[in-house]
Parts: sequence; C-alpha cells; structure tokens
Amino acid sequence: MDPRLSAHLELSRRSPRELHFESSSRCNGACITCPREGMQRSGEMSREIFVKGVDEAAAAGWRLDYFHYHLNGEPLFLDIDELVWRIDYSRDKLPGKPVLCFFTNASLLTSDKSLKILNSKLDKIVFSIDGGTKEAFERCRPGLKWETVVGNVRNFMALKRELGSTIATQTAFVPSIYNQESLKHYYPLFKSMGIDDVGGSGVNNIGGLIDSKAMRLPAQYTGGNVKAACWRVFIDLSICSDGKAVVCCQDVGAREVIGDLNKESIVDIWQKGMRRIQDLHLELRQGEIPFCKNCDYMGSFCFTDSDKEWWPTPTNK
Repeated sequence: MDPRLSAHLELSRRSPRELHFESSSRCNGACITCPREGMQRSGEMSREIFVKGVDEAAAAGWRLDYFHYHLNGEPLFLDIDELVWRIDYSRDKLPGKPVLCFFTNASLLTSDKSLKILNSKLDKIVFSIDGGTKEAFERCRPGLKWETVVGNVRNFMALKRELGSTIATQTAFVPSIYNQESLKHYYPLFKSMGIDDVGGSGVNNIGGLIDSKAMRLPAQYTGGNVKAACWRVFIDLSICSDGKAVVCCQDVGAREVIGDLNKESIVDIWQKGMRRIQDLHLELRQGEIPFCKNCDYMGSFCFTDSDKEWWPTPTNK
C-alpha cells in the first residue's frame, strides 16, 4: 500500500472527519429520492445524548472537518432555541473549529428562526431544493410548497445581508429526469438571491431502497465503480436521533446499526463498530453488509470536466 494512503487510513481508524447528529428524524416532505417508509424512529435527539457525544469527541481530541446537525430528518423540527444552543455549544467544545453545518428543506424557516440562526455560531446552511420551477419542485418533493420554500430562502438571504452575516449559504439539487428541464431556471433564481454556492449531487439508490436508474440523467454517470470500497465509511460517523449509530448517513431506516451512544462511548463506536465495516470494505466484502450490499453510491454522479452540458454554470447557462 502507498505509504501516504496507509497514513490516511491510520488516521481514519482513530477518528472520523465528519459527524452527523440527527437533530430530528421527523420530516414534512415525501421526496422521491428518500425512502423514509418504515423508519422506526420519530422524534428529536435529546440534549443528554447530544452533549455526551460532543463531550466525548472533544475529550478524545477529534479534529473534525465538519459537524452536521442533520441526518435523515428536517432539523428545524427541533426547537430553534435548542438547535442554536447546540450549535454554540459544539463551537465552544470541539477542537480545531470544524465547519458547523446543516441541511434543511427550508419549509419551516420562519423569520424568527432565520434571525436566531444568523445570530448563532453556525458556519454554513444548505437549502435542499430539487427543482427550479414549482412544477418540477413539487413533483420531486411532495408535501412541500414551492412558494413557501423559495419565499423562506429569499427572506433568509435578505436578513443575512441586513445583518452582515458571514454564514455560508448553498443550495443542493438532485438532478433527475423529473426536474432536468428546470435547471435553466434553478441557477439564475438562487444566484440572484446571493446564494454563495448553487450546485447539486446525483441520484443514488440509498442502499438499494429506490430505483435510481429510472430517475438518472445518463450524462451524469460517466465513471465510478460500485464495487469499490466506499470512502464514506472512512470519514463519516452518523448518530440517529435515538442515539443509535449507523453504517452510513444514507442508512435512513437504520438497517445496519454499529453502536449505541446511549450505552457506548462515541470513540468505541468508531474504533470498534465502524472498524468492522471498514475492514469489510477494504477486503471488498461490502456485500456482507446488508445496507451496503446493493448500494450504488460509488457509481453515482461521476462526470468529466468536459461533460457538463446537463448543469448550467456561470459560463454555461
């Protein structure tokens, strides 16, 4: 093994680079790319579990790149004052100043919540919006209203400018056959609001739970190897709202639980529970892991620099 790769692997054995703490497992959307049916947990993470995890990570000296307050639910279901308290607490406790971030569908982003978030120690907020028009958006995100989401984001950005906030903003778009035509509207709409980064990702099958191939845009997938060891299991640790740790941030239904923060330390969960998963991936035996067995993540959203026609950029609208 290349010595540089070996060194990176050894570092990943000791600690993750990212933590996902599921503020809430509830969601008011029924997105076509998210298989929430059958999810057993429903509610918000207790402060006790949150503090335990953060304190243990800090005591272990974990120097994270990112700390996320979302996983497989809408984080704004958590009381906003509690969410802001957790953001500020983790900023004060965690060494190395990781990027504090969460994704939201923005449907619950009222003016009051926006003000409190903008006055918190959050570094980055990402608005998950799968469409550049009302028709495309509501086709991909049943249960959510285009006017509400876009209005809330526009209001957030106006307040951000008014306060002079430095919180980074991004939109996340999952291109598919159902919203492809709206891309030409998506980029200019959100750039005009002042969003720092307007971009997207690819459709994948979430451990084989959805039919990703039926939704994909062919030009997105020009490479990748679904049989390769997945990089996520070497950098990312995800804790569900009930304290259970899962194999992957996409393990919506917690099919592969690798530990329980109610009973174990976060260090043991990573160094013991996730070590087994990492070993299987390194040996290319991920087919023995139920969630990973049918996952196509390592073959999703692979495109070359010369093949960007499907995505409008500032020089290619």
